Amino acid sequence: MMFLLPKKQSGFSLIELMISIGLGLLLLLGASQVYLSSKRTYAFNEELGWMQENARFALDQLNRDVRMAGFWGCSTEGKFVNTLNPVGGSGWQIDFTRAVRGWDGDDAGYPSPEFPNSLGPVVNAAAVPGSDLLTIRRADDSTGQFNVTSHNTSSAVIDVAGSHDFANGDILVVTDCNHTSVMQHTGNGTNKVNHNPGGSVSPGNCQKALGSSCGVAPSVDYRYSPDRGATVMRAQAHGYYVDLAPNGVPSLYRRVIQSGSAAVASEELVQGVENIQFIYGEDLNGDGAPERYVDSDDVTDWSDVTVVRLNMLVRSLAAIASQPQPFRFAGTDYTPDDRFLRQQFVSTIKIRNK
Repeated sequence: MMFLLPKKQSGFSLIELMISIGLGLLLLLGASQVYLSSKRTYAFNEELGWMQENARFALDQLNRDVRMAGFWGCSTEGKFVNTLNPVGGSGWQIDFTRAVRGWDGDDAGYPSPEFPNSLGPVVNAAAVPGSDLLTIRRADDSTGQFNVTSHNTSSAVIDVAGSHDFANGDILVVTDCNHTSVMQHTGNGTNKVNHNPGGSVSPGNCQKALGSSCGVAPSVDYRYSPDRGATVMRAQAHGYYVDLAPNGVPSLYRRVIQSGSAAVASEELVQGVENIQFIYGEDLNGDGAPERYVDSDDVTDWSDVTVVRLNMLVRSLAAIASQPQPFRFAGTDYTPDDRFLRQQFVSTIKIRNK
């Protein structure tokens, strides 16, 4: 009987090993490319989603505020009175006769000294050059409305139904359907509103009477008293602008009146907003529709502005593009020298109280 000896394994040849290693490297390279491509796609979508989410938030804030500009309860066409003392208080935030007011930006900052001087040195120094600025004034119905039950014109005390949380020094508005008066609260009671002149609040009231504005000669309604059922609310003024956040990212900021005073402070709303341009629609014939759209420098009468159109440029948080990304903003094409993603958002807002 013959026994066959098993053939010995001779192993892989050098060529076979090289081919195997080469194929393995190709597979590894392909897998790496798929991984890197997926990572880039994920990062791109993450940044794009971040931009769109922040843009939606910014547009929602601006749309709601602009729509409500000039809201004073049920009174839209009645008499408007501002009894806030102009001495030491001529800032934009207490100029409630203008529901909307804007300023154009330029390469050197805001060209009009009026807003930066009133807004304060921080904004004047830090606001992003070239981006516009918008101010809004209205009654703030979100913090409570209280109905008038009685009014003593001699003691300058308004009794209201319910218990309010107005702080001494808050800027308030009392309004019925025929008359609106802006004043500063000078008391601490929870069911009374005081509007006496003097005291420690600033700028204070120039007079007790709610029928005429400061500096206006008394008229027949000088001793005006709001009707029973009239509404008392906080008055609010907002200033929107673009500034750099502490981390260096351009962001949408807002100046807002502080509780207990007419002083304003800045609050960061959302990051990534690089520039805003505002265009204003003027209703020149009183039909409610704008006949022309102009920059703030060309507005002839701010009381005729019925529409605000905004162009907002939002950029990514990280520079993730492989090369500079050209973009179009406010009718102009740009080619940046960085690798940030950018997207323009446009909104046309009708002011309801016009």
